[in-house]
Amino acid sequence: MARYPAKMLRLSALSVCLLALSCAGGQPALQAPIQNESAAAQVPAPVAAAPTNLPKGVWGDAPAACSSQVTQAQVRGDACKDARQSLARALHNNGAAADAELAALESCAEFPAGAIRALRAERLTPECRDLLIVHYAVPEGARSDVRDALFGLGISGQLRRLVKDPPTLSPPHDKVRVQAFVQGELARWIQTQAQGVFDLSTRGSALSGYAKGIVAIEAGMAGMRLVEAARTAPVPQELRGDEELTEAYYATLDEALEPRKTRGRDAALVGLKQLAQIGVLRDERVLLARKLLSKLYSGRRIDALDGLLLPPGDDDQEGEQDVDEAIAEKLPSFYLPLLVPQLKGTDVAVLTALRHRSLPPFLRLQLDKQPADAAVQHIYALQLFELARIYWRAEDFARAAKVASALKGPRAELIAALSTILQNGPQDAAAMMLQGPLPPKGITLVAPLDEVVKSSPSLAGYAAYDAALLLETAPPPTASAAYFRDIAARYALAEKKLPPELRPLAKARRETAEATARAVK
Repeated sequence: MARYPAKMLRLSALSVCLLALSCAGGQPALQAPIQNESAAAQVPAPVAAAPTNLPKGVWGDAPAACSSQVTQAQVRGDACKDARQSLARALHNNGAAADAELAALESCAEFPAGAIRALRAERLTPECRDLLIVHYAVPEGARSDVRDALFGLGISGQLRRLVKDPPTLSPPHDKVRVQAFVQGELARWIQTQAQGVFDLSTRGSALSGYAKGIVAIEAGMAGMRLVEAARTAPVPQELRGDEELTEAYYATLDEALEPRKTRGRDAALVGLKQLAQIGVLRDERVLLARKLLSKLYSGRRIDALDGLLLPPGDDDQEGEQDVDEAIAEKLPSFYLPLLVPQLKGTDVAVLTALRHRSLPPFLRLQLDKQPADAAVQHIYALQLFELARIYWRAEDFARAAKVASALKGPRAELIAALSTILQNGPQDAAAMMLQGPLPPKGITLVAPLDEVVKSSPSLAGYAAYDAALLLETAPPPTASAAYFRDIAARYALAEKKLPPELRPLAKARRETAEATARAVK
């Protein structure tokens, strides 16, 4: 660009726009959850319905549409006689009728004070969760983790409403109009939203465990949405006709937004770390956070391991459930020790009910200390592998490798091989994403999968595919055409050996690897 002083002047004329986008909201909006990661739990102030230090309506009250999801039903005198049956029935239904059944259980001595209220809030649309919290008087003597969860859900609901529907500018997008829009309306909106994220995440920084995790994830996602909003600001038409200048503009903008993007990433990673410790396997917040992180950090995708293939297992068929199993199937991981502490991890029906949703620590402790039959161990190995895959947790890959290596069966054999490789990778998602441009150490040492290809004909397609995927996920900076031809050859073998319904996946990846090999010089 030094050879084009005129272009530099045109780009410099828009520098104030970049400054407005990157610096609006001078507070370090997402720093608080990070600074307090190791802090002891404290009693936070009650969540306010309408904070006074921001303009009215920044987060304010929950939308009016939220009221249709809850009920004003009073606690029934007979509700606690069959409390667990009522809880199971409500969890398997939705809407105001199910909420009414849950509301009737709030005073039941069988459940910790405040836990059912938190569960009710949990089941609302994310933007509505504070509706049941802001005017709720936390019962005296409530457990600290339940109290924190209540406040965390209230704060997270308000965070979810932030950074939505940024202002837009109608055409024409000439330089003068764009500059006025970015410096004015858009900058004010970003400043207000950033201040809201900062204030709410600061209030959540004193929380612990699950509560801290959900606040940090929501704060991180809100911060990353701010980055996306800034990147969607209109580009002046004077730039759009010049590819070189447009590229320079976005490069400069990305550099200016990097600190805000980094804070959003780090907050989301703090939240994911907390939820991994609680054993969350399926949660809408985790899915959204991983999606945003993968979008903004495409060179370091947290969802890169999602494409690994495993053969089906015998435990995929569900049987009849008793009341506790029916409850466990629908409860988020945090609520399991609160509402069904009598669960036994060594019971195959319990793990079957949980296998796609949760692996809470108290059940892991049971499984690690008490003997269990092979059917239970098969499900446990799969749960450990899935937990490790979601959060890139090396310690869970190591545990999965240990459990699966003692079992027989195709899925256990493949889990053992994959986990043996991946236990040598990053410690967790944060280590993977913060490592920099180098590939994650250890995950391309695919010899255990190569052994499966040779020794297990029924698994050859799966093992060849997964080995190729790992090699493709973390190519070395100096990867040659031969490296990608090797990947293509592995996908070609998988294409022949996989079940028919999976062969198109291998074919598409083979063609991509072949194209990459041709492009490498």
